[in-house]
Amino acid sequence: MKNISFAIILIALLAACQKDEGESFTTYRDVTNGTVVTLNGVYLHMKVEKKDTIIYLDDSPTTVQVISYFNNSDTSIIRYGHCWGTDNTPTIDKDSISSIQGKLGINSAVVTSWMTKLRLMQKYYVRAYVVTKYDTAYGAASVFETKYVPNIWLPRAQVFSGRVRHGAVAFSIGDKGYLGTGESNTFVCYDDFYEYDAVNDTWKQLADVGAGVEDGRRRFAVGFSVLGKGYIGLGESSNGVQKGDFWEYNPATNVWTKFAQNQVFPGSIRSKAVGISIQNFGYVGLGEYGATLETRSPLADFYQLDPATKTWKRQADFVGGKRSQAASFTVGVYGYVVGGIDENGTVKGDFWSFVPQAGGVDGDWHEQNDFPATPRKQATAFAVNGIGYVLLGEDGNGNLLRDTWSYNPTTDVWTQKAEFRGNARRQAVAFSANNRGFVGTGYDGTSRSDFWEYLPEGLLENK
Repeated sequence: MKNISFAIILIALLAACQKDEGESFTTYRDVTNGTVVTLNGVYLHMKVEKKDTIIYLDDSPTTVQVISYFNNSDTSIIRYGHCWGTDNTPTIDKDSISSIQGKLGINSAVVTSWMTKLRLMQKYYVRAYVVTKYDTAYGAASVFETKYVPNIWLPRAQVFSGRVRHGAVAFSIGDKGYLGTGESNTFVCYDDFYEYDAVNDTWKQLADVGAGVEDGRRRFAVGFSVLGKGYIGLGESSNGVQKGDFWEYNPATNVWTKFAQNQVFPGSIRSKAVGISIQNFGYVGLGEYGATLETRSPLADFYQLDPATKTWKRQADFVGGKRSQAASFTVGVYGYVVGGIDENGTVKGDFWSFVPQAGGVDGDWHEQNDFPATPRKQATAFAVNGIGYVLLGEDGNGNLLRDTWSYNPTTDVWTQKAEFRGNARRQAVAFSANNRGFVGTGYDGTSRSDFWEYLPEGLLENK
């Protein structure tokens, strides 16, 4: 199915009649029908719709172009451009602006601005302006509303001002995402930790993992959230020494608390494991253990964490065999594990569900329909609106992947979705927030800091 997104081009005519010095310009707006413009060399045919000219193109619905024609300018103009916001009279003092310094042409000029990082399903107002030596003049405001366009990837603010990394962890609490740890291009592990605001597309640095008193730096750890708190544990240091500690994060106080000695993870220390939450419990298992990188071997054991008491209970071993570098996600009361690498070094494409049992039973594993695409390790997964998504990773020949697949637990059916718009990569992270999926960082030959949002189908497109 062709993915259709909406961008809006508002044609505003700002006429600035030459006047005596000190007088304001008069302004007005017009809309021209049938205009043809180009974007990256592709002709886009515009049509008038509710006095706004709308262009349909396969691009971001949160990016809007506005073009204004300035006529009969004079030498008193200092700068000019557009201002936009959610108030019906945007100004250059309080709203977003584009600004071009200098004078306009003697007779006329065409001024184009790109309004980016707009919110979905939000009404905006935009108008042209000129700043002169004497005053500021505005054109009449044009109104437009961004749309929800399903099954597309949108670029978002890069993670924490560009500090690149791979092998990090991520999870969500409420409508906020959390991301931290991992390592750099030079194999230096991090302990920093950040919160992502999905509504405003902003990152905020939080307390470092380890509470500033212990070394929380690590790569290939596990991270998940349960009952409003986050958990990070296991992993390995820059020199490959594996870890067995666990930490709890309280977003209300921005405080990390280490699990006590009698609350430690009961299995072997490990890295490249899976960590998920199902209802009121966390689940951790699989991964690999070895005194050296050369002696690492996959594991199959699986454990339940009760966050209320910080106690662990062993669950049924993963029946797909020993496994490391798998991806995982949760939908409802089921956890899912896909792909990874087994003890023979084979990259897998099988797919399993885990069903926790009441009354102290240790849970059951069930094989589902295999992942239909290339078998992979170090993939990335998240779930939104009852649907799981698996993407990226590396195949058995070392090729990096960028395809995206959705899984419907009700029908046990996989469906290919829009290809990830960033570079193919492995060791990326993902979380869901505000009913959308977010994917970023990873390794594509170099560590990354870019960040992307996926808009799922069947959620808001008809609103």
